[in-house]
Amino acid sequence: MCCSLWAETLTVLVSLTLGAASDSITTNGGSLIRDLGDDTQLVCHVNTKQVVSQLTWQRKRDEQFINFFIIVFSNGRNQHFDDNFGGRMSFVGQGERNGTMELKNITLNDDGIYKCIFTLFPHGLLQETLSLSVRVPPIIVIEPYPDIPVADSGESNIATCLAKNAKPGATINWESPFHFSFTQSATPPAPNGTVTVSSPLRLSPTREMNGQHVYCVVEHPALKSPEILDYKLNIHYMKSVTITAVKTEQESLQLKCFADANPSPITYTWTKENDSFPKSITEQEDGILTLPRMTPDLAGLYACETYNKVGSAKAFLYLYAGVIAGKYNIVIIACGMLVREVYNQCFNMEMAPQVRLDEPFRMCTMSL
Repeated sequence: MCCSLWAETLTVLVSLTLGAASDSITTNGGSLIRDLGDDTQLVCHVNTKQVVSQLTWQRKRDEQFINFFIIVFSNGRNQHFDDNFGGRMSFVGQGERNGTMELKNITLNDDGIYKCIFTLFPHGLLQETLSLSVRVPPIIVIEPYPDIPVADSGESNIATCLAKNAKPGATINWESPFHFSFTQSATPPAPNGTVTVSSPLRLSPTREMNGQHVYCVVEHPALKSPEILDYKLNIHYMKSVTITAVKTEQESLQLKCFADANPSPITYTWTKENDSFPKSITEQEDGILTLPRMTPDLAGLYACETYNKVGSAKAFLYLYAGVIAGKYNIVIIACGMLVREVYNQCFNMEMAPQVRLDEPFRMCTMSL
């Protein structure tokens, strides 16, 4: 870092009423820009043939310059240091004409104006000011909107990307595979000069967006490259319900109700058309209905209805029982249309004769 600072060196000529015209102070620029946590040198060299009797460093506080370091060369190099920097500031100059200070682990409180003053004999004071500007990278977070968006509800607030407590303020953009819009606004600067920038994302949610990703892209001078935060979309919806039938090892039949929904259904409700469930049927809370080996009283139209915060959806399944070779067998018709139409389509298409004698269950699934 020291070498790069010397590369910034420039010479400022200061003519004083009492000073010699050839006297000058060399600094590492009138304005220094450093990042939070950096180390830096406040370079100050005097170019003079006069006797240097004293070096003084000051810092501007509340419109006044206050001494924080004094070294007297004419009296055995006595020095006085009011350490307002927690041990991070030190004098590294060599010889009477090098008044360089080193500041380590820069904090936001170090931001400000500094003054280097040489006392020359016989002509008096020679001084120059340095401005240290500290850049602070943002703290970046994404906050979801309190109301979770619902599919097909029109343009909605999705989430807000925040670049907090940065100096200067950051720039925010969004990236998304979907059509979207966003705005950007900044808070007034805090007393320490930091700014918070916020950018809310808006889009028209659909079921297909649920689980997809959008990205907040933040740029700031203190960041080596743009910082990208990933946000997974959470879209509420209730699309549809399906019923599947599974034969268990115990030769019973399980009807399972599945919902394409977010959030997951709060309840599953099974019903049987024009009838109550036989006592042999067991119902579980996770949407599973268990039927024992087929008997005539189990035949009929079954419905599963699910609910979540968005709405409800319903699916039907028809069980048909017939006697083949002295045994009750079942044909399962999963349907979402009129039962009579499904029944006619399945059985008029000669699905039923395909039931083999050793198959207690057979499924005929209609694609709607």
